[in-house]
Amino acid sequence: MRYLITNKIGTTSLTEFTLEGYPENTYVVPLLDLVDGKNDPFIIYMKLKEALGQFCLGRRILFVCYAGLSRSNGMATTLIAYIQNLDWEDAYTIVRKACSRAQVCMDFRDSSLIALQMMRERLVKRCPYCNTPIEFWEEMCEYHWSHRR
Repeated sequence: MRYLITNKIGTTSLTEFTLEGYPENTYVVPLLDLVDGKNDPFIIYMKLKEALGQFCLGRRILFVCYAGLSRSNGMATTLIAYIQNLDWEDAYTIVRKACSRAQVCMDFRDSSLIALQMMRERLVKRCPYCNTPIEFWEEMCEYHWSHRR
């Protein structure tokens, strides 16, 4: 089953994954390379930064993990916490209301908290073309960098 956490952020499991019924502008973030436990926070940060860029371009985000319980909901929680400037636990409450089966592993939560802190410390500028948060050294977001002439 797919869960729409907000009108633009959803989660699902690999076995239930399908884009049927989702708008064309849905951006899929596969989390199959992450473990349901401790992960490198930088990898989580980079996946979230990429998803944030697509979100800021108006795309819907769909996080996909194996079971649809921990990693996808943990990533959705972290992205919501960043976008809405919430504590991670408050964002998790939003996720749990929309997806009652969400059970984020504590080690994954801890890695996500570090990634959230990285986002808040590192994404201090905005892309001049789309207002996507970017790092201090970047001139524009990844999308506009790759589409420049």
